[in-house]
Amino acid sequence: MHHGARSGAPAAPLAVATTLVGAAALLPWRTPGSLHAFSRSGAVALTTLTRMASGKGRLLGLLGGLVLTEAKVQAVDTPHPLYRRVVLEGEGLRARSWQPGDKIQVLLPSNDVRTYTPIDWADGRTTLLLHAHGSAPGARWTEAVRPGDVVRFVGPQRSLRLGGAGLLTGDETSLGVAASARRLGAHAVLRVANVPAAEAAARSLDVSVDLAGSDEEAAALLRERAAGVATAVACGGGAWIQRAREVLRAAGVREVRAKAYWIAGKTGID
Repeated sequence: MHHGARSGAPAAPLAVATTLVGAAALLPWRTPGSLHAFSRSGAVALTTLTRMASGKGRLLGLLGGLVLTEAKVQAVDTPHPLYRRVVLEGEGLRARSWQPGDKIQVLLPSNDVRTYTPIDWADGRTTLLLHAHGSAPGARWTEAVRPGDVVRFVGPQRSLRLGGAGLLTGDETSLGVAASARRLGAHAVLRVANVPAAEAAARSLDVSVDLAGSDEEAAALLRERAAGVATAVACGGGAWIQRAREVLRAAGVREVRAKAYWIAGKTGID
């Protein structure tokens, strides 16, 4: 998941960061069916991916102010123990160009890098919705982040094209981009493990989305919402993206723009 910087940002340093941080995307594990050829065991693959994520963090730490935008955490809301709504503010944000669906890559205190999709971006502020799940670096940061913390990141960078899409589907990790899609007029159907938690997070964003607690329920909602839709977006977990793509194509959706945020058994894939 690597793209060039948008116009309006300082071109040379950010282009260097985009190239270096995104270089992992060229490695074999990013292509379908290549994981087995790349390593002899899932454990080796997971270790290698973790080292790459940490390597990206060390690289960004060395490049520092040349490529990183700095912001301060102004507010942290907890609509549910699994979610944090975080508002960042900084003068550096005013100089960055953003559109719904763009991503930022955050250098965590652990020196790992994690990708987030801003919900909005105006007047030197942006809002992120963080999801705490498991004990990975991103989940630990989600639970630890506090007002006053300094956050450094690369981006915004192009990630998902939301324009022209009439429908978005995803999971818990897609709530932020779903909020952006809804504000552009698209419907959103999310397959989530914890419906009450996702409902609380959606309310905190003042956005209405269709939530389903099973694949079957989500697929039924997708078929209903897909009527008359020519273009859809599928994001989040790789397994649900595959299922959703099949449902959408069978329902007559001509274009499905897909972006995997995570895949079971892997870490730091973005």
